[in-house]
Amino acid sequence: MTQKLFILAALQGCMEVEKTETGDTAETPTTENVDTSNPATPQDSGTTQIEDRDNDGWSEADGDCNDDNESVFPGGNDADVDGVDQNCDNVDGPDTDGDGYADVASGGTDCDDDNPNSWTTSEDGDCDGVIGMEDCDDSDPDLHADTDGDGECDSQICEGDYLVESLQDLNAIGHCVEILGNLWISNSNLTDIDPLYNLRIIHQNLEITNNPLENLMGLNSLERVGKNLQIGDNHSLIDLGGLESLLSVGEDDPFGMNSVGIGNNDALVSLHGLNNLIEIGASLMIGGNQNLMSLDGLDGLEHIGWDLFLAENPSLLNLDGLFNLTNIGGYLQITDNDSLIQIDGLENIDIWQGIYIEQNDALENLDGLSHLTEMGEDVLVRHNLSLSNIDGLANLTWIGEVLAIEYNDSLCQSKVQDYVSTVSVDSYVYYFCCNDESC
Repeated sequence: MTQKLFILAALQGCMEVEKTETGDTAETPTTENVDTSNPATPQDSGTTQIEDRDNDGWSEADGDCNDDNESVFPGGNDADVDGVDQNCDNVDGPDTDGDGYADVASGGTDCDDDNPNSWTTSEDGDCDGVIGMEDCDDSDPDLHADTDGDGECDSQICEGDYLVESLQDLNAIGHCVEILGNLWISNSNLTDIDPLYNLRIIHQNLEITNNPLENLMGLNSLERVGKNLQIGDNHSLIDLGGLESLLSVGEDDPFGMNSVGIGNNDALVSLHGLNNLIEIGASLMIGGNQNLMSLDGLDGLEHIGWDLFLAENPSLLNLDGLFNLTNIGGYLQITDNDSLIQIDGLENIDIWQGIYIEQNDALENLDGLSHLTEMGEDVLVRHNLSLSNIDGLANLTWIGEVLAIEYNDSLCQSKVQDYVSTVSVDSYVYYFCCNDESC
């Protein structure tokens, strides 16, 4: 019994408040001095604090790598290489990919902090992705190619003309940002033109003809073509993806000698890729594209300096993709588009010289022209098999030279005569032949 009482007394003693050597009572640890504003502090997860000298909510036992600096704790803001590892990840500065190197933008050496396998500046000094002997100037990210092997970097501004018929030809101009002459990509076996990703300006002509390309990815940086842009006879080309940066073509052409030509691309179903093209200084010609059903992709186009030709696109149903176009400086010619039913997409366009609408077998009306009041030269409406309504011309009452409405088999001759009686034509009228005389 005496032994049991002794054990109970000892246990009670252990439960009493411990006395210090000075006789003071030691305080039970509390969280009164802990920064509870930090949601990542360990006490939120139930971790017992031992000591937190800087009152940031983290002790050394909890992972605080500098408990004398309140800005340093696990999860801290380590945004720059500044000699302090604020987030205690053993890297000074941000290390998103966890490869042990801080982002070069923050003062570190990691060229791509989203890729743990990317190069560092010790391997790729200018972080251009070209390393070793392949980079002729490792201090300039814009210079790396030495295609002629003369020991000097190739200039970004490339003089002269370039004919590309092979991958070797393509790689030889991969460094070009500007081409002062012409670029022809023609009769090649290329399925992509990715090496041209640096190219921003072509001062003369760009022609892409007779290649097995499905899109134009690789020209993603191209902003301007000085004269002609011709895309033709590329029988696998589905759309114009890759030209999204193109803003203008032929803008410095006062004589209408240049054009954007998109023709005879048998697989082309969409003009998507030209969405940011705002201005064509010369003419736009779209023809012979067997599967093109709409002009969607031209919705950014506002101005055509000269003519718009739409011809021999047998699947084209409407012109709705032109709804932002406000000005055609020359002629509008819509010819031989067998499936075109209406032209309502033209409602916002001022046309300066003339209109030719011919041989569109499915076209039923001209309502898209109802806003026009005068025409500088000619209006020709001929050989449209299903055209039965020309009320869209009602406001067009002055024509500079020629008015001809003829050979439209479904159009009542009486309607033609009624319209012509309201029009002033400076030259002569040739309208009376071969419309429908039976109504």
